[in-house]
Amino acid sequence: MTSASFSADVKGDFGVVLGNEVGSALSVVGPKSVTVNMSECRFKITLENKQSLLFNVPDVVFYEAETALKKDNLPYLWQAEMSAGYDWAFKKAGNLRDKWFGLMCESLENFSWNNDASSVSKQHDEVTPERQQIRDSNDLKCPAKLTNGEWVLNDQKMNSKNYLFKTLKGINWNGFIVGYKNNKFKSTLSSVRFCLIHDKKVIIGVSENYSKPLSLPASFFDTIQNPISTIEFLEDKK
Repeated sequence: MTSASFSADVKGDFGVVLGNEVGSALSVVGPKSVTVNMSECRFKITLENKQSLLFNVPDVVFYEAETALKKDNLPYLWQAEMSAGYDWAFKKAGNLRDKWFGLMCESLENFSWNNDASSVSKQHDEVTPERQQIRDSNDLKCPAKLTNGEWVLNDQKMNSKNYLFKTLKGINWNGFIVGYKNNKFKSTLSSVRFCLIHDKKVIIGVSENYSKPLSLPASFFDTIQNPISTIEFLEDKK
């Protein structure tokens, strides 16, 4: 996993490509239009002033800060080996009020709610214990599912005073965002999750600090939607 600080080397240019391919940047500082090549997910996003993107393998981190960032304070991806690959979460050192989110790319087939009427029985017949383990993990990372065309939280018993929830719709995707309030200080959020679906691909977004809560201002739930709204999935390069 790469552990690097953000760089302003490409600042001022537009149409920058973020990724680990030859000619791509590993970090980008806004304002800028950026094409991101991340695993099976290829998309565009627009950064505003003081917003940055950092490419790692396999994750991407979005960060908004007034001053230059130090690598010691950057969120990083934690991975734990499972029988079916790796489970993951983000950890955050330093200020737990910093505004950021991490991005991961996943296939739609690796979610339990990926069942259409014509393939339900077939999918259930083919689900192995290893695949089910991946799906169970992803269901926690994307804690809502489409029910009758609407996104509904998996935990319907959760008190609505303890979270914020909103459905999202972009240029060529749909999804949702949920923010979980801290137990003692309801004006802050312990974590934020969002999931964006396009065709057979899912972008999982998360602000968290495994295994201790963040202390994000509740307003972050609204402001985080601004960069998310600019995301547009791109077709795979041929």
